[in-house]
Amino acid sequence: MHASGWSLGRSIHYALEYTWIGLIVGTLVGWTSVGGGSLLTPLLILVPPHMATLGAVATDFLHSVAVKFVGWRKHRQLGNIDHSVVLWLSLGSVPATFITSVLVGSKHSSSKVVVHILGIVLIVSAALFLIKPLIERGFKGAKEDRQLSSASIWLRRIVTALLGAGVGTLVGLTSVGSGALIMLVIAFMYPAMSAQKLVGTDILQSLLMLGAGSLGYLATFSVQWNIVGALLMGSLPGVLLGTWLSKKTHPRVLVPILALVLAFSGYLLINK
Repeated sequence: MHASGWSLGRSIHYALEYTWIGLIVGTLVGWTSVGGGSLLTPLLILVPPHMATLGAVATDFLHSVAVKFVGWRKHRQLGNIDHSVVLWLSLGSVPATFITSVLVGSKHSSSKVVVHILGIVLIVSAALFLIKPLIERGFKGAKEDRQLSSASIWLRRIVTALLGAGVGTLVGLTSVGSGALIMLVIAFMYPAMSAQKLVGTDILQSLLMLGAGSLGYLATFSVQWNIVGALLMGSLPGVLLGTWLSKKTHPRVLVPILALVLAFSGYLLINK
């Protein structure tokens, strides 16, 4: 186990070990808007020096909050956020993420279970990445051209909150899914939402969930601040690089590669 306290010597040592991981993950997040937790947690577990599972999940939460915060500020400036959708998703997802993270963080013996759950979620996420373009095409041009009844509006809000709670539980367990799974929930429940607003809404919702999960793990688990700092040294410039790349290439070019990486990481974790 790594020491949890901060020191200059450990920070330099961890910078050499983890900054390159942060750069890769940050670039992918800036390029595609998803993949942060899906890639960072398995990398921390599988790549030497092999962090413990709960330590990797807790570290990923703190790191992802900073990365998502940068993305949220940009999308807020562009007006790409539907705050009503965020509110109803948060009613389910935020408390579910917090409660689950507290329960998992207080039971260190559940590490192997978390690893296997993480592997399954990664494989499911890989499949969702592949079918996401089909879902988007299916919803393309969908318009809410009729006035929904009051009962229909409330039913959709309740279902949105329940789906948020389900995703929040998975995120609290593994730190994976705050971006990809929530984006799919929004796409299914609000098909008329524009692609730009879908991404911005997803980033704010992810930020709130990750913040709740971070508080849960801070209350029960020693966060390894040296590693968080080393990851941010790479990931924050990586987000800017990924944003620049997104203007040069279409994100869908990366989808098959990202899905393959997620599926392979999930396979390794299940068989770990």
